[in-house]
Amino acid sequence: MSFDPVARVYHVVEALVFGRTLQRARVAWLGEVADARRALIVGEGDGRFLEQLLGIAPSVEVVCVDGSARMLAVASKRIGASARVKFVHADLAAYEPAGRYDLVVTHFVLDCFDEPGVAALAARLTATLAPGGRWLVADFRVPTGALRALRARFWLAVMYGFFRIATKLRVKRLVDPTPILERNGLVRARWTELDAGFVGTALWASPATASPRPRVVAMQEPGDSEMLRPIHRPWRHRRMRPGSGRPRLPRRTRSE
Repeated sequence: MSFDPVARVYHVVEALVFGRTLQRARVAWLGEVADARRALIVGEGDGRFLEQLLGIAPSVEVVCVDGSARMLAVASKRIGASARVKFVHADLAAYEPAGRYDLVVTHFVLDCFDEPGVAALAARLTATLAPGGRWLVADFRVPTGALRALRARFWLAVMYGFFRIATKLRVKRLVDPTPILERNGLVRARWTELDAGFVGTALWASPATASPRPRVVAMQEPGDSEMLRPIHRPWRHRRMRPGSGRPRLPRRTRSE
């Protein structure tokens, strides 16, 4: 498998098919990792996420690994000369990370592996994750609901067929990495869905930094530049007057 043949047109193809959806998934949790110091990005592609990470994390040093030399060349050209980034050309199926990282990123790359391949890669990357480290994962998924699932399976079949021809990709079926990451001791701390559930983006964390309960955030669709915000209803615990859409505060008693 090699993404060299599509490296220079990958951005265009992605934009034609998905618009800004995949990039929005990549950067959804950037604000949560702005304090990263050492990052390992596996399967970065053409450097669009890398460019955003360097901008928001001023102290981060990055090792960027990809199986496509041409993808790495495109990424390097995008960010320009930077002493903070080391590009590594390697077979991702056999890559053995060196050192420890407080941030690992695998955006739209786990879908290129079968289940044993995802499990093996996850084990190697978990071993290099420092205590308190975080892992960003954005990828395709099959959502619940008959019509949404049918649509997702159709597009997955189209994409796997295209990349089988263009890149010699051998995988034919999408693997859900969630149970695999959980078996490696990680906790999903942040999560949201885009494109009717066809795309999911998550921040995984070691138990030392994970929230007690995952925070699910609604994606703001109108603007590509908007940050994700939790849905907040300050009146949720107030009583409502029947027939009125306005909140009613509890009555005061004389003792108050």
